[in-house]
Amino acid sequence: DIFADKTSKLSAVIDLLLSENPNMAATVGGDGALPLMLAVQSGKRWECVRSLFLGAPQALQKACIQTRLLPFMVAAAYNASQTKNGSVITKGEEGKIGCTEKEKEDIRQITTVFCLILEDPTMLGKRVL
Repeated sequence: DIFADKTSKLSAVIDLLLSENPNMAATVGGDGALPLMLAVQSGKRWECVRSLFLGAPQALQKACIQTRLLPFMVAAAYNASQTKNGSVITKGEEGKIGCTEKEKEDIRQITTVFCLILEDPTMLGKRVL
C-alpha cells in the first residue's frame, strides 16, 4: 500500500522532529493552530497524528479558530475524496472483490476519529464556544 509507506515515512519524520524538539507539538503556528490540528485538517492518519498528540495531549481540547471544532470533529468532517481521484476495486488473495480505495481511506479516517475520541472521551460532551 503506497499510502501506508508514505504514512510510515511521515510518521518517522514527525518522531525525529519531536525527538529533537519535544516542544514542537505544543508550538502554535502563525495561524493560531497547533500541529495536531493542522494534521487532522489535512487528513493525516492516526499513525502521524498520534505522535503529535503524545507531544501535546492538551491539543485535543483546543478548538480550531475558524470553525470552533475540536480536532476529532475536524477529522470527522475531512472528506478524503477531496484529494483522491476516483476509486479502484481491488481483488483479495482469494479473488474476492474488496473495498474501493476511497472506502479504505474512509476507514482510515474513521480510525483516526475513533482514536482521537478514545484518548479523551470527555470531548464528546464538551461544548465549544
